[in-house]
Amino acid sequence: QQLRLLEEKLQQQLVQQIQILSENVSSDLQRYAARLRTEPGDLQELSIYALMMRECVKMCPDMQRRLEYIHSLQETLCENYRKMTEQEETVKEEMLALWDGFIPLLKEADSIVTCRLPSMANALDAMFSVLACDLQNTVSKATAGPFIDPSQEAKEMVSRLSLMCAHVQNLNTNLEQLSSKSQNLHERPKDLSILTADVQRVKARKELWQIISAYTAWREEWEQLLLAEVVVSEAQGKVAKWKERTLSLTSIIPTHDAVLQQALGNLDSFEYHIEVMAQLQSPMLTHRHWKDIFEGMGLRFVPEKKVTVAELTSLPLEVHQELISKVRTGERCTHWAVSGSAIRKLNGC
Repeated sequence: QQLRLLEEKLQQQLVQQIQILSENVSSDLQRYAARLRTEPGDLQELSIYALMMRECVKMCPDMQRRLEYIHSLQETLCENYRKMTEQEETVKEEMLALWDGFIPLLKEADSIVTCRLPSMANALDAMFSVLACDLQNTVSKATAGPFIDPSQEAKEMVSRLSLMCAHVQNLNTNLEQLSSKSQNLHERPKDLSILTADVQRVKARKELWQIISAYTAWREEWEQLLLAEVVVSEAQGKVAKWKERTLSLTSIIPTHDAVLQQALGNLDSFEYHIEVMAQLQSPMLTHRHWKDIFEGMGLRFVPEKKVTVAELTSLPLEVHQELISKVRTGERCTHWAVSGSAIRKLNGC
């Protein structure tokens, strides 16, 4: 009794497996056949059709194995349990009919692709050439003329480069799509390496001018502050980030580039000025120290709280660094007069 129940269970499982596998194969063949019957119209459709056709060709050996496996299960059922029912025979015949009809359909699809491929490939190459030329011309404009002139107004450069960058990115997207179509048509993608590098050049140029615009706007606000209002750590953090971003662009923009050199020079100058601000904010400095500092720089002494950043940065602080350091360490010094804007040499007292 138990043996008979086990045999019935095995038979039921075998029948279910044959049914499920047969339905899956039939469904796949119907789906692929429907796609192959849809004749392509334009370049986009042909590229998708060609890719799908090649996928069908690669799928054929696997489909053959699936059919053979189902056939082996059907033989097992007939040899060990029972004959196939009329419904099961119908499912089998429909599945084999789909497979028999699929091969001629696949050959017809291959003929369509082979016939239309040359003209479509030529059209694709022509479109690619036009877009690539447009991209390269835009890149040439974005990396020459006013865009490499450090005397230009940063906001205007950013505005113009933003439009050019958007245009270049749009062109690059279209070129990537054409490369994908080329891959679909004849399994050869277009070489985009040079064009990708060109796009990066425009992006880098835009970012450089964005950094300049950002620190220029910040400097205008910063210079209006009183010395006592300067938050040194905040200013140092901003300048450090701008400098880090600027240095990262040297992998794309040549180090001899005039705009890049001026940006790095300005940021180095900011770093130095901020360091001097930190020294001048020392709580150890008294009015007497400030008097010595201002007189040492040939200026009239004013209370420290009225000194603005702009007033200090307008001075050659690099020249007066020794004076500031000596006063901060408590040394009483005088200097002798020299002409013009030169400072006076200090004498110890």
